[in-house]
Amino acid sequence: LSPLFHSSPAMVRVSYIGIVFGIGLEEFAVKEVKQKCPNAIIQSAEVGHGVIIFEVEEGSFDFFDVKCFSGLGVFVGEDTIAPQFIHTEQRRAKPCDDIDALPFKQFGMMAKWDDAVKALRRVVPLPPSPTFRVSCRRIGFHKFTSMDASASFGAAIFDLSEDSTSPFSGWKVNLKYFDVEFIMCIVREKCYFGLSLHRPKPWELEVAESAKGERGSQSESGLKGEGEVDKSEKQKEGKEDKPLNALTTFSNHPFDQRNRLCSSRPTALRPSLSYLLLLACNIQAGDVVVDPMAGVNTIPLEACLSFSHPIIAFGGDFTQACCAEGETNIRYARSRRTHERRSLKSQWDTIYTEKRREARERVERGEKEKKRKRGREDIGEGGEVYIETPIQPHLSEVEREEDKKEERKDIHLPLDGLQWDARAIPFRSNSVDVMVSDLPFGMRVGNSRINQRIYSKAFSEMHRVLRKGGRAVLLTLERNLVRRILEEMPTLQLDKEWPVDVGGLDVSLYRLIKA
Repeated sequence: LSPLFHSSPAMVRVSYIGIVFGIGLEEFAVKEVKQKCPNAIIQSAEVGHGVIIFEVEEGSFDFFDVKCFSGLGVFVGEDTIAPQFIHTEQRRAKPCDDIDALPFKQFGMMAKWDDAVKALRRVVPLPPSPTFRVSCRRIGFHKFTSMDASASFGAAIFDLSEDSTSPFSGWKVNLKYFDVEFIMCIVREKCYFGLSLHRPKPWELEVAESAKGERGSQSESGLKGEGEVDKSEKQKEGKEDKPLNALTTFSNHPFDQRNRLCSSRPTALRPSLSYLLLLACNIQAGDVVVDPMAGVNTIPLEACLSFSHPIIAFGGDFTQACCAEGETNIRYARSRRTHERRSLKSQWDTIYTEKRREARERVERGEKEKKRKRGREDIGEGGEVYIETPIQPHLSEVEREEDKKEERKDIHLPLDGLQWDARAIPFRSNSVDVMVSDLPFGMRVGNSRINQRIYSKAFSEMHRVLRKGGRAVLLTLERNLVRRILEEMPTLQLDKEWPVDVGGLDVSLYRLIKA
């Protein structure tokens, strides 16, 4: 009977805030949270806010395994924005003349940060005096910009850092190399804020460090924050040059490993949004999943890496450049060798930066070369990057020997990337269970006139290869075109449509079923 008379220590319950990039798909995020942690209490999950607040017992489940969130943090509080800071009609936000008049500094000063900072330190190892920055995501029509809100909120954290009794005592601002990121989500009249569990991608910091070393004696005023000293001055003083933070080396932190793409493009989906599209497909064990316009294979990779039941995935694209980058992403995802992954990522970052610089120079000189092939530009005004051949990792002899020892860690992915035309998919009829794709919107790639030619034939091909009862989940901006095509295909029935906000674009997600 002794257990009846001795009270066990109470489990610490912590509230987390999850940010959904595809606003309008919150139902799938709630479903995944409840599936991964049945004891979770959903505190807030309003459709159209893109924010899920849930409370769980600390250590009861691995919340890094929740893949539907593009951002995750320790929830601190929420507040309401006064009506005088909100436009009554649709208007573009303009910089605020008086930032001190905004209410966000008061929100930061009044919030209870002690428990949140303790919870963050238990999950993410932090140095004694971390650096921080404030990031803001804003939805709605306000009389201030996201930068204004970040500056007002950051002023409160800066004031608290000078207070010796505050949990932020000794913290310093650093917008580029930061250890902690304060997140704000402003949705119309609501403001949610917390401490992000994200950390800077280790690859970005490694590339930045190598770039600093190559510049040598060049000025580094653009990268230095307050209180930093040149590397040469440190060497003269005989002090050891320490990294800017612990993330400049390769990290095995679970959240860092979620960045599965080695190369990307301006039109590529985020992995979290790709996962939400796959949840809408209701994928079953043994399904054949195909993305007919895969780009750099974001959706097929997420399908193979995120689901425990076995599936077979295929991704294809029309352009050779996308197929080459997709092949690099597949090799990057399969490999668990440290040096090969670092080499692939650093090479891609170098090539991407150089191609973007060349494209911008051509635009500035007014000598933009438009090479239209089947309705798309090789290099557009935005400096779209094309890599014609797959990236091959360049490793030293020592790194190759170390990689051979780690070769057994490589994983097998039932995934193939091919080059094809979505209007003539090389599959047998009635052979595919799921078709999922991010169709071209006609903004950065192509236009509405080109989409009218592509969509009708692509839908016919998807209808042909789908089995009876097969599902097609498609994200697009061409609503009228999709409705007109579905009227001509009575056997391809619309099951459900979700209005989704993706980066400020009001698009639609369709789930179709072959009758």
